[in-house]
Amino acid sequence: GYITAAIICFGILFLVLGLAACLSTKITLQNAPLLLFPIVGAGAIIIPLIKEFSDFTISADITVILVLGVFMLIGLGFLIIPAAIYIHKKKTCVPVMAVCKDLDVRYSRSKNGGRKKIYAPTWEYYFDGEFHTVRSNAYSNIDVPEIGGEYELYIDPNDPKKFYRPSMKTLIFFIVFGAIWTIMSSIPVFLN
Repeated sequence: GYITAAIICFGILFLVLGLAACLSTKITLQNAPLLLFPIVGAGAIIIPLIKEFSDFTISADITVILVLGVFMLIGLGFLIIPAAIYIHKKKTCVPVMAVCKDLDVRYSRSKNGGRKKIYAPTWEYYFDGEFHTVRSNAYSNIDVPEIGGEYELYIDPNDPKKFYRPSMKTLIFFIVFGAIWTIMSSIPVFLN
């Protein structure tokens, strides 16, 4: 029944998980939505503490609406940012056909404590008069390419070692995830 403590605990969870996710990978435009988690977590800790230990007062209804509004913004971020990156890369990069030469395998812990394989492909492609071989620095188990398979990559014309691989499965994942967050957080806000 103590809303402030519940929001602070929730904020600590988001802050710790968000920092762990951000520190485990290099932050780029593509994974910038990860920054929302520690920011939301810090806000969910700081705002209730200010409310608790100062004369600043906000009603419980407004606090809940603010928290849900932040979650709605996170959901919208997961909907908009991946789509914007996809459109931007399609406009600014050059499409090439690349062959998956190898898959570097690592193991990641799953929710139940087990281990699951994640992969980083090594690509070979011909661009600007020469062959390039580049290993992805992002590991994933979504839309893993087959070794020897040909896939479309988008190459940065200013730096042929930088590439973007459009993945409909990943884009659909972010759209579904963002839609769920947006819808679930907007229902209580609009019903209130």
